[in-house]
Amino acid sequence: MKKGLLWVFGLLFMAVFIARISNPTDDREARKIAVAEPVKQPETPRKPRYDEPTRKKVAAIEDERFCQEYGKTLRAAKKSGDTPYSLAMTERAVNEFGAKAGFIDDIQERSLALGMGWCEVYAAIGKPDHGNRSVGSYGEHYQLVYRNRGRYVYLENGIVTSWQD
Repeated sequence: MKKGLLWVFGLLFMAVFIARISNPTDDREARKIAVAEPVKQPETPRKPRYDEPTRKKVAAIEDERFCQEYGKTLRAAKKSGDTPYSLAMTERAVNEFGAKAGFIDDIQERSLALGMGWCEVYAAIGKPDHGNRSVGSYGEHYQLVYRNRGRYVYLENGIVTSWQD
């Protein structure tokens, strides 16, 4: 009797094993396909956060002056909340000058942070009194001198790497 049961279980096992081999789209394969090919959701059109006159007003600011104005706008937005103008300024800073959202608090507090770019430095502490540039096989190094504050800011390839107070 035991041999008979073992023989029946052996046949059942073989049947299941053969069915799995012959049918490659079992549950595991279906899960792999579902993970590998996610279903794309249709994009909903994003409502503009500000109007066209605001965008034009921000676009009209000269590049040289823009970053300092960006800093002033962020500090005003901290007190009174985001406005369409501050949103347009932030969008231009990100798109044209590579500003990062992670530095907004530093700019509002008028402090420096490692990794800031040119525009973010200008927005945070203003335009320097003087700058020194050196170029080599390693890239460009800049020293920004703020005489009235006794501060020196050092950038490598446009990114803050250190400063002295």
